[in-house]
Amino acid sequence: MKIYFSGLYQETNSFCPVMTDMGCFQRGYLLQDDAIRKRLNGTNTELGGFFEAVANYPAPIKTIPGMAAWAVAYGPVLRDTFERLADLIVAPLKDSLPVDGVFLSLHGSLVAEHLDDGEGVILKMVREIVGESTPIVCSLDFHAVVTERMLKNADMLIGYRTYPHVDMGETGRRATKALLKLVTEKFRFDTVFRRVPMILPVDNTETIDGSMFEVMERVKNWEKRPGVFSASAFCTHPWVDLKGHGVALLVYVEKSGHGEIEKELSQLADYIWNGRHKFLRNYPDVDAFMQKINEYEKPIAIVDSGDITTAGGMGDSTVLLRNLLSMEERILSAVPIVDAVTLEKAWSAGEGQTIDCSAGGSNDKDAYNLRVPLTATVMRLCDQPLIIKGTSFSGMKLDIGRRALLQVEDSIFLMVLEFTSMMNDPQFWRSMDLEPNSMDLIVQKSHKLFRAGYADIVKSVVTVDTPGCTDRNLKRLPFSKIDRPIFPMDDVKYWN
Repeated sequence: MKIYFSGLYQETNSFCPVMTDMGCFQRGYLLQDDAIRKRLNGTNTELGGFFEAVANYPAPIKTIPGMAAWAVAYGPVLRDTFERLADLIVAPLKDSLPVDGVFLSLHGSLVAEHLDDGEGVILKMVREIVGESTPIVCSLDFHAVVTERMLKNADMLIGYRTYPHVDMGETGRRATKALLKLVTEKFRFDTVFRRVPMILPVDNTETIDGSMFEVMERVKNWEKRPGVFSASAFCTHPWVDLKGHGVALLVYVEKSGHGEIEKELSQLADYIWNGRHKFLRNYPDVDAFMQKINEYEKPIAIVDSGDITTAGGMGDSTVLLRNLLSMEERILSAVPIVDAVTLEKAWSAGEGQTIDCSAGGSNDKDAYNLRVPLTATVMRLCDQPLIIKGTSFSGMKLDIGRRALLQVEDSIFLMVLEFTSMMNDPQFWRSMDLEPNSMDLIVQKSHKLFRAGYADIVKSVVTVDTPGCTDRNLKRLPFSKIDRPIFPMDDVKYWN
């Protein structure tokens, strides 16, 4: 058996003003040939799960590597970058024909500057190469925007079931097992799909409790039935502007079971729609939080909801920093910020030196990332890659560039980064010799991904309503391409 595999993973934020270039992928990872297995085998990633499933299969499998690339969420992908990455996927495939099956690991919300639906375009290119009879199975993120082109060109789309995401490897294993079953048994099935016209903020869509827990329990129970080959629910990525948005339910089932699953899937879609307001929550703004900050048990993890770097935020907001500096009674705070200018000053000065700088991303007095004048001591400099040790993406190696730990007025430890990156793992701070549990407050730039790693560290978690590229109030963002009407941007009273 001969299986081709490849992966391209980037979650695009349409409202981020900085484009994603090849350098963003090189700082994440951009791998070819045997380097893919060497880097990702044994990691909690979809391709890590693919390698494990292939290794445990009872018959020999020849795997043909294509390309594997990952970049942190950011703005749309430059045209040249997208075309180069797409070619790195399809060129090895053309050279490897014929193959018995194709495994692709994609995110599901990649947008390029010249096209929407990047995953749909890649799947179409792969389909045109291998033909209609060769199975293609694709793993997708829980926040994928499932488009008609994606459905048409993949035999199966199989998504994560957890948020916070901890089942990337498991998803890869499930998708690989489905592919191998398709290759060996060549069974026929129906696709049952329903899209609910909702774009949900991510605040209240965790799969460990609440409404989304109920949704995922039903989805998992479907897959336990004879004749159901795969079942997924996709919550959709809120900050990408393209057609095809909506909470999506997707089941692959034997033809004999189509009618019953279609009925139950419609019932679940109605359950989601009728409970749509349960997914919306009100969170305090910064002023309200600061007034009650001493009421929270410390350490506090505070989620800067408008500047989430794992969802395409710039990472350069100074909203929380400015408020922490204005406190009469300071608390020990760990604050990350992306600021290449301040980073260069710290690097030039060296460890132990004092610098004057203006941290932030803008000189516009009305901007959320207004620069803040500071005098700071350079505590630690580092340019080494980061190995994630927590549950989410464990084992993954990140090149987050140069960084500096600055101490401001004895109470604020400011981590200044050269590039936007994932910051959700405690190792992010420990790599700079700062222990997170010694802090009173830790600013988080992820919605949920930090929670598993910080479960034994923080005593309180607070989401604060802040402005930025990942504004949780979707009505404040300039959507122009999505299908309307759609909840919560529109007052949709009825849906069929």
